[in-house]
Amino acid sequence: MKKTIIFILSLFLALLGFELFLKYSPFEYGTSPGEYDKDIGVWHKKNFSGYSISECYKTKYYYDDKGLPKSTKPYDKEKDDIVFLGDSFVEAVMIPNPHIIHNAFAKHLNYKYNVLNYGLSGTSAVQSFMILKKKVNLAKTDYVIEFVELDGDLLEVDYQSHNSMSRPKVYLDFKSLTEYKVIPPRAINLKDKVGDFLGNYQIYFFIKKLIYSLQKKITTPTTKKEVVENLSKNWLYLQASIYQTYLLAKQNNIKFLLIINAKDTKNKDKLTTFLKKENIPFMSIQEVAEEKGIELQTFSCDGHWTKETHNDISKIILESGFIQSK
Repeated sequence: MKKTIIFILSLFLALLGFELFLKYSPFEYGTSPGEYDKDIGVWHKKNFSGYSISECYKTKYYYDDKGLPKSTKPYDKEKDDIVFLGDSFVEAVMIPNPHIIHNAFAKHLNYKYNVLNYGLSGTSAVQSFMILKKKVNLAKTDYVIEFVELDGDLLEVDYQSHNSMSRPKVYLDFKSLTEYKVIPPRAINLKDKVGDFLGNYQIYFFIKKLIYSLQKKITTPTTKKEVVENLSKNWLYLQASIYQTYLLAKQNNIKFLLIINAKDTKNKDKLTTFLKKENIPFMSIQEVAEEKGIELQTFSCDGHWTKETHNDISKIILESGFIQSK
């Protein structure tokens, strides 16, 4: 019995020591940035900071009192808002905060607007619509700029592809462009609660990263063809989500622009055909950048845009004339 107590106490002290080592050393891994949200599933913690770490960067990120990537200037109630929507390419916690797209764009606009970043990692056009509907103050918003990472979004919009073991996430079941049913995030369970608790400690992320690295080494990557063969339903969900986001903006006298980020030319052409048919304003960022002789630089380790690309895209949007002079 005495040996058992000594063993448990020694293990506890070892874990505590390692936690303190991670927290106060150059190897800090940060803690979980997300928390349960009844409307979206998971949302950023408010007034929170942490580290985004990969093989080619270690960047400290900051969320404000609304759980948004922090703006370089305080929110000004006298100014109107510009809202960015998208996934991790927009959230961009791997970029130093002053260079993230919303801050770069605000700087190019000489801070005439509050430019707010509602990007959320691991989401698609479906969740972007619900974020606009549930999180954004539409009465204060003049412009919405939504980014669609087409190659990923096309596979992620279908609620039936959602792993029940994954974190809660809101989905939509579309019957047509205008008819849909909201599928709320599943209730938070014991696994989520344990994960949230452990996520407050550095060692949890250290272990998760270690397991993820091992999985990458022993798992054979699955090709897109193996993942799904018939994408007709996925296309409906993607197009309908974009349409509903555009419609919600239009109903509130908000100007809307869709930015397409796509490597697959056939998918891009199919989406642009739909957007033209529905008169939804859009821009293919690769095409415009190529026309201007701009290389959209990405991180070698995960393909996310670098700070230079965030700045370049900000200038491209501004030069497009989408934002009208005040």
